[in-house]
Amino acid sequence: MVRVTLSSKPTLKNLRAMQNNIKWELVRNKIEKQHYSAIAGLGCSLCRHLGYGETPCEIHHIRRAGKRDNAPVIGLCPEHHRGNSGVHGLGRKAFERKYKTSEEELLVKSLEILIAAGVGGPLVQAGLEARLHALTAHLAEYSGYSVST
Repeated sequence: MVRVTLSSKPTLKNLRAMQNNIKWELVRNKIEKQHYSAIAGLGCSLCRHLGYGETPCEIHHIRRAGKRDNAPVIGLCPEHHRGNSGVHGLGRKAFERKYKTSEEELLVKSLEILIAAGVGGPLVQAGLEARLHALTAHLAEYSGYSVST
């Protein structure tokens, strides 16, 4: 981010950089809100995986390393999110043992559904497809996971 302090003379280059940064943040925030809304509209990823159907959900950030702002998200119902049998109640490893799936695998399934449904505009779709490609490559490398197409 370009910062202009009171002691520095605002140049046209600095002002354009600030304007572009502000525009990008507005676009990014709009896309992020659309994505979160689409994820929430799917309901709980784990309930769907277990065959319980659609249940209302909260947004869960999948954090391994890095900031929460950059973390991918899935929908989890309050029990599977914050409850005793949820990811925060059990911890990640116990959650994976109990349900025989990982947060990343639930994310792949959610992204596949959003892509198939054509959620969002072309920019949102391109972002979803890029995330899905990177995630499936990562899962394949570390766990032998494969996606059937």
